[in-house]
Amino acid sequence: MEVDGQPLTPDGWKALPVRSRHAVALALAEGTTAPDLGLLGRCPQCSAWLELELDPFALLARELRGGAARLESEVHCLAFHYHWSEADILALPRARRWRYLELLRNELEGHPLVDGWS
Repeated sequence: MEVDGQPLTPDGWKALPVRSRHAVALALAEGTTAPDLGLLGRCPQCSAWLELELDPFALLARELRGGAARLESEVHCLAFHYHWSEADILALPRARRWRYLELLRNELEGHPLVDGWS
């Protein structure tokens, strides 16, 4: 991929807006050809050599589908319990969203919210 005629670097990829990265990933997932990706490794139990061929587009599509379903579940759970808007929830960084979900899970399971509290 190129930006302004220059190859896109890993830092350049990270600097792209999330929506742009997502659009590129979806376009790649809908592609008809993929690079060959093979891995060679040993079985941890019998030490036999294993050769695995991976379809990067299939892996990407699976991750995107799973990620979208997870995000919808996160939004639903936080909106239901905290009465926050979808826009407010989506504006939270992932780590912060997950922290609120962890706090909510602990509370619903009857665990103390903070270690040392009863």
